Amino acid sequence: MKAHFICGLPRAGSTLLSTLLAQNPRFHATITSPIFGIVSAIRQSISIPNEHYPIMSDDLRSRLYEGVFKSYYEQAVQSGKTMIFDSNRSWPVLLPLVSTIFPESKMIVCVRSLAWVVDSLERLFRKNQTAIPSFFNDGTEARSVYSRTDTLMRADRIVGASWNVTREGFYGEQSDRLLLLEYTYLATDPQRALRAVYDFIGEPMFEHRFTGLEMADQESIDKFDHALGVPGLHSVSSEVRTVSRPTLLPPDLFQRLDKMSFWRDTTGSNSTVLAGPPEVSQDRRSLDAGRTR
Repeated sequence: MKAHFICGLPRAGSTLLSTLLAQNPRFHATITSPIFGIVSAIRQSISIPNEHYPIMSDDLRSRLYEGVFKSYYEQAVQSGKTMIFDSNRSWPVLLPLVSTIFPESKMIVCVRSLAWVVDSLERLFRKNQTAIPSFFNDGTEARSVYSRTDTLMRADRIVGASWNVTREGFYGEQSDRLLLLEYTYLATDPQRALRAVYDFIGEPMFEHRFTGLEMADQESIDKFDHALGVPGLHSVSSEVRTVSRPTLLPPDLFQRLDKMSFWRDTTGSNSTVLAGPPEVSQDRRSLDAGRTR
């Protein structure tokens, strides 16, 4: 079994990328998996100060982690899916471990301007007003667009946590294993983006389609999103396209977040970066309002 990993920021194209890759009959790719959590829990339970730590060798621990992957994906491999793409935003923090288990593995990191990441989550929040999503612990955190943004950007929340682990991988000693794929690069030229992904992982190109898209096991995905309190969190359009729209964020928030795209400066990193055209609000006034004229 060969394995690569999909990670990165929320609302940055990982669902679309997984949907496209899953068209290849040799590939297995879904929106998420529990493998990261399982491996992390096992790692914690057999580390110092656990009493079993001294009786387990590094080789045994590595084989134990590998066994988790093989067991979880056994049916997929038996059905001919010889290339596994496991998805979890936190994989960069275990990059050294992953490279030990799968020496040829790479990470496809989906990124996007944080302004548009938060804008997209804000849009989902406003669309589903009957309940507070699990991103927020209480009504105080969800009270205003400012409190919601501050909460999402915390180091232990969906945006801030993924931003931090992505930075760790980007500047880490094995950063050459990372391909950062910007959302607009994928959305505006999916053929070129997928060719770059295939080249990066050393696989022959497959002829993908970019219309008539549908996700496998949509019912389970919908249940997953509803459990989070965010219907539509993992959804794709029927075709790959870009949509220009006005931002929902106030200009000061938008401008602050839009400056945080660290991957556009590759100084100190050996990662490959595929940067697409900037996303522009349909209503430029919303972005220009806070600027001195």
